[in-house]
Amino acid sequence: MITVLLNGGLGNQLFQYAAGRALAEKHGVELYLDLSRLKHPKPGDTPRRFELAPFNIKASLLAEEVRQPLENFQALVHRLLLKTGIPLLGSITLKEQRCGFDPLIFKAPSNCILDGFWQSERYFKQIASFLQQELSLKAPSPALRKARSVLSDSTVAVHVRRGDYVTNPAAASFHGVCSQDYYRAAVAMIQQRCINSQFLVFSDDPGWCHEHLDLGQPFRLAADLGLNGSAEELVLISCCTHQVIANSSFSWWGGWLNPFPQKLVIAPCRWFADPAIATGDLVPDNWVRLS
Repeated sequence: MITVLLNGGLGNQLFQYAAGRALAEKHGVELYLDLSRLKHPKPGDTPRRFELAPFNIKASLLAEEVRQPLENFQALVHRLLLKTGIPLLGSITLKEQRCGFDPLIFKAPSNCILDGFWQSERYFKQIASFLQQELSLKAPSPALRKARSVLSDSTVAVHVRRGDYVTNPAAASFHGVCSQDYYRAAVAMIQQRCINSQFLVFSDDPGWCHEHLDLGQPFRLAADLGLNGSAEELVLISCCTHQVIANSSFSWWGGWLNPFPQKLVIAPCRWFADPAIATGDLVPDNWVRLS
């Protein structure tokens, strides 16, 4: 079986699920989700909860008591054995070492624990059609159905991520927030393609957006639509014709799940506060990156 250690918010959980789902599909085995880190976050981490339940995912939840902590040296031994091709009895753990695509995942056996964020579509691009189906909602609310029905061909989703990027010192220093200049430049680029664009802003801080966000154009707030939680917001982002995303895995998935062939997805060049962190594998090649 393939087990995925879930960590972070909805966007990160989707990356982890997708990588695990692809590996489980490759081996023809069951996928299990370990929630222990969500239930017992490390000091300083933003508290999170399991957010994949609204989707039609194909995975089972692992009983917490089954999961045993893995020491770093054990994970390094498992990684070395994978590289050399030496078989390892029992379950192994593949622990992500850095940002960026890790091809070693394709050598992982059918009894494996994935420990990382896995933020690249290269892990799961081969099952994109499966994921498009599985990452649909089991029971959309009336508010979401109404919101989807009134979207036009010129509706553009704009995601403004703040939350712990502002309030949590560790997250703020690691991620940072996108500038107003980025959003205005992205909106201007969208308008060159779609003159009559209508902008729908999604944010975990709608009050700030109402008071301070300047797109250079009028916009509506998705918070006023009465949607039922972050999963519905993500789905509505994906239903818009184009997306302006933040440096956030949440809106990354909103752009990736957009099925329109002519979509324009704009992402920030700087994904992390430290520009030395490589993000070449994170943003798909057909998206546009702006400073």
